[in-house]
Amino acid sequence: MEHTTYLSVLWAKTPMTDKSSSNWHPLRCHLLDVATVARLLWNKMLAPAAQRTIAAGLGMDEETAAQWIPFLAGLHDLGKASPMFQYCANRDDLEESLSEKKLARGYAGTKKIPHDTISTLLLRDLFTTEAYGWSTKQVQTMAVAIGGHHGIFPPVSTFNDNETIIPNAAGQWRKSDTDALAPAQAAWRIAQGEIVTALREDLGGMPHYCPQSLDNAAVMALAGFITVADWIGSDEHFFTYNTDWKEPPDAYRVSVQEKAENALRDLGWGVLPTDTLPQTFAELFPSMKEREPFPVQRVALETIAPRLTAPGLVIIEAPMGQGKTEAALILLAHAIRRQGLSGAYFALPTQATSNGMFTRMRDYLTAWYGETGATINLMLLHGHADLSDDFDKLRQHDPDPTQRDLNPTNIGSDHDAGEPADLTLQAATWFTRRKRGLLAPWGVGTVDQALLAALQTKHGFVRLFGLAHKVVIIDEAHAYDTYMTTLLERLLEWLAALGCTVIILSATLPEQRRTTLLQSYAKGANIPDAETLEPPVQPYPRISWVIGGENSEIEAHAVPPTEQEQTTPKTITVKRLLKPLLDDNAAELTQILTEQLREGGCAAVICNTVRRAQAVYRALRASLPADWRDDVSLFHARYRFMERDEIEKRVLVRFGKPDEHGASPCRPRRAILVATQVIEQSLDLDFDVMVSDLAPVDLVLQRMGRLHRHNRARPSLLKTPTLFLAPPDRINANGVP
Repeated sequence: MEHTTYLSVLWAKTPMTDKSSSNWHPLRCHLLDVATVARLLWNKMLAPAAQRTIAAGLGMDEETAAQWIPFLAGLHDLGKASPMFQYCANRDDLEESLSEKKLARGYAGTKKIPHDTISTLLLRDLFTTEAYGWSTKQVQTMAVAIGGHHGIFPPVSTFNDNETIIPNAAGQWRKSDTDALAPAQAAWRIAQGEIVTALREDLGGMPHYCPQSLDNAAVMALAGFITVADWIGSDEHFFTYNTDWKEPPDAYRVSVQEKAENALRDLGWGVLPTDTLPQTFAELFPSMKEREPFPVQRVALETIAPRLTAPGLVIIEAPMGQGKTEAALILLAHAIRRQGLSGAYFALPTQATSNGMFTRMRDYLTAWYGETGATINLMLLHGHADLSDDFDKLRQHDPDPTQRDLNPTNIGSDHDAGEPADLTLQAATWFTRRKRGLLAPWGVGTVDQALLAALQTKHGFVRLFGLAHKVVIIDEAHAYDTYMTTLLERLLEWLAALGCTVIILSATLPEQRRTTLLQSYAKGANIPDAETLEPPVQPYPRISWVIGGENSEIEAHAVPPTEQEQTTPKTITVKRLLKPLLDDNAAELTQILTEQLREGGCAAVICNTVRRAQAVYRALRASLPADWRDDVSLFHARYRFMERDEIEKRVLVRFGKPDEHGASPCRPRRAILVATQVIEQSLDLDFDVMVSDLAPVDLVLQRMGRLHRHNRARPSLLKTPTLFLAPPDRINANGVP
């Protein structure tokens, strides 16, 4: 196609930092940049399950979608072909070129509209005139999804023909002036049409078959996909400015393909192999190959895993220390292989538990891919992830972080607005930026990072796209309050619609909450009679599921335990202290600890607040024998992060799991850890005896899970796991706190 009247003067980007520069990037080139990135993302980086789901949601097969989606992505900045945008750079040279082509500035003083909103208006008209067969609602849905690439969908009022700004043409003209400005409108309309035609030609034409349906979930995933393509296609390091059409269109089509391939390679974006993943218990957990799996793990491996040929929700309820995490990782491996998923996100309630799980996931992935030569991109996602030493080590494995630190300039603004040698385990720098972490194939972090996808937050659809077609594991579900549970129910609907397999872990759940979670997932998966789904109740511990329309429960002990597993259940003795922990300067607490630990041992004293833990720590240091005082340590969430991270690591080394030979070289002969709730969930800690403030029963159960958690030699006085419960500080005359 020869250069037409308008294509050579429409610009998309100018330097924002160097105002004296005469460089600029043509709009036609930028649209092709983003469309080419989108095509590569779809063909080479998107999981097969994602391709199937998005294509099905658009009513077409994957091959046809592979042609349509780059075109839709390229249309994202169509609104830049408007006077509102083209005259905002304050560049005489650009304005002179526009004027020479009779592309008028428009009416002075006209209300300003962002170019993404103008894109939405123009796409509405384009999709209507192209006669795709979409309903008015479908036209608006697709136009808004593409136009929302700056993070916020344009409001429905955008489509109100009674607005003072006409919602056709360039989105700029006053209604009362339409007759006088009709010729100028016509010129801009022609320019917009030329841009659309040029994009079609640059992509090699479009198939006659067009999208036949617009499923909401697929459209949301598409919105996130287009936004990510725009972020990458806006990086000036890879997509240099093509000022004044220095390259003819044919040459640019060839060069932009190479630029896009370089960008995706250097950013560390890749699809992981799924055909060689280990599946047996010994293969998945080499350090545990000498023992048989626990009952909950065997049920997951033998009963649930074979059913995961389709997305589903699995809820595992079992006591602490019975291997729920390993059971979830078993299901993760099978779901990824059987469904062709793209990775996983492990969501936990706190930063401390996320840090602990990050290390376990790192070791797990090393066992998976150690012999494949794969590059594994693993992210830690929470507010202080940048300060994590383990995470920082993975970032140091990024071969060229300066290249991968994508800097998409001129985006969202109109100038106005220790592994085997064959394995590379890294944290690619691009994914560490805000809002991008969930795009990495593997992630561990706090549950709020996932819950934000269910809220109307800026770029929330990018988070949904990042979670789509992954395994999402949600740990410690019993710890979430009513507000978080409500968000979780909404998130489950989206995850089901996006083809995710979800695994929820909990010590126990009320029957109604378990049923509600299953119903929420079933609703999102469009399973018939989802709202009345009532799985049969099996004895605890149990695994409940809804997979591909089937729902059921199984008792985790349904498979007879082996002789080795007969020793797994334990009985915990619960005793009540007569006085609160701080009563009489912690006299009773001091007496209990000196009696229990006189032959050695490790004790935990768990308090309900940070202030209380600090007071108990000081009281014990003052009242214990002088040679015991250095055995007392304190751990809570109010330390500065670097201190907290150091303390957490020391706690895990001293009180954590023994090595594969059963040895614990760093476990102290005698120690007392005074802590808050930071040690009651997910951290793999093991104490010989425990003292706790009175707390809700689910939290007490969690704390008990840290008593005699692992098989190891214990002092003779502490052979029986014992929990001492302390009463509250104040009790009224009726004995009620």
